[in-house]
Amino acid sequence: MKHFLSLIFFIFSWSSFSYGSLQKDTDIALQEIVPLQFEQTNQTSLFHYYDKHDDTHWFKYKLSPEQQNIPIILTVSNMNFQELSLFEKYGDSLLFVERTGNNFRSLKEETTRFNQFKITTTASEIYLRAKINNFSLIDLEVATVDEFYKKESKSFLYLGLYYGIVIMSLIFNIVFYFVFKDKRFITYSLLLFSVAMMFLYEDGLFSFLTTNPWLLNNFTMITSPVTALIACIFTYYFLELKKYDAAFIRRVCPVLSLSFLFALLFFIFHNNILLSVCNIFNFIAALLCCHAAIKLFRKEILARFLIFTLGMVLLFGLLYNLHQYGVLEAAMFGRNTFKLASSFEIITISFAIIYKIRKVRAENTHFKTEIKRYIQELETEKNKVQPISSVPSDTEISLADLVKKFNLTERELQVLEGINNGLSNQEIAAQLFLSLSTVKFHIGNLYSKLDIKNRTQAIKLLHRK
Repeated sequence: MKHFLSLIFFIFSWSSFSYGSLQKDTDIALQEIVPLQFEQTNQTSLFHYYDKHDDTHWFKYKLSPEQQNIPIILTVSNMNFQELSLFEKYGDSLLFVERTGNNFRSLKEETTRFNQFKITTTASEIYLRAKINNFSLIDLEVATVDEFYKKESKSFLYLGLYYGIVIMSLIFNIVFYFVFKDKRFITYSLLLFSVAMMFLYEDGLFSFLTTNPWLLNNFTMITSPVTALIACIFTYYFLELKKYDAAFIRRVCPVLSLSFLFALLFFIFHNNILLSVCNIFNFIAALLCCHAAIKLFRKEILARFLIFTLGMVLLFGLLYNLHQYGVLEAAMFGRNTFKLASSFEIITISFAIIYKIRKVRAENTHFKTEIKRYIQELETEKNKVQPISSVPSDTEISLADLVKKFNLTERELQVLEGINNGLSNQEIAAQLFLSLSTVKFHIGNLYSKLDIKNRTQAIKLLHRK
């Protein structure tokens, strides 16, 4: 009974709040709006004013004669709007029409991609009062019903192509992970999924999965630090930084920690400055990934792939964010351009992984051939020692003695002589016309037969009295 009364009280309180808010909207007089200093936006017929006292944004849209007296659809294709109230101007007053926004999407009977109003009006001006998570362009589109559905059909076609590429790439990488057990595949799959979820949200498709207001208002803040973390992990495995740049982890960990810290502080204090600082640290983490790839530009071809693709995505991502904040108002820096850059990155990285697979397969085939040849040498020279060039005169133990004592092959003796002469593995490979992997294979056998662990011990063994 107690829980039932609590539920009734909650419903009543919520209803009162909703009704009170609605009444507040309907009681707004025109004289409160007219004196406001509206400024021109990136759209010809749209004007904006920010009320610092209420932390609300007002938008005024002037309808053309062709848009009056017919059904039109107003679409705000931006997921940062918590609340949107629509008003029509009639004489000296504003008439409240409808309310939408992330906080009210669960109350709508029909789920739509973005916040929408479907109206038929004789008014020459309409007003939108908005509460926004962090200010960005409103991206208001006004179209007739036929125009709207034609544009939506094209949009869903493009969305299908993009997410089709993403799904195919995910399947491709997951299958190859189970085949090769290479962490590059699974980390890239996680990165693909994370980026796809961010675009799913930006494209308004996330609303079909949930209408939870908290998730819709904070989804970008949740996924941005996670995506930066996964990008760093992918870079670490993709470029084999454990071998080339072990200090990479020590560089990115403080940056990622600060990113998650400011994200947490944002959820507590809801200050947009904290959000901006968090995004800055996410961008720095991405730059550190690029820096690691630049350092390996000459050594590793995969680093060149990563520099080209990640650098391009970072550039278009930065331009997209500047466009969202109204710094760059050109339409070419919008969401579709950013998505196109992301699609190119997906295809390019996939080709890079395919290239790596082919290279590994070629190396494995060559390695198997060398092993077969080595076995044949063992069988041929099992009881036979071929004379080879002598080692320096200060060697106390002759190579012939080593052959008898440790049953070394001719090739192993040649490799041992190279070690004694101070040659590197690459130099020994060039001198004997062998691959580097074959030289390493022979050195491993030498260490095993001579019961030593490094080159120094091999040289000491040769010069031992």
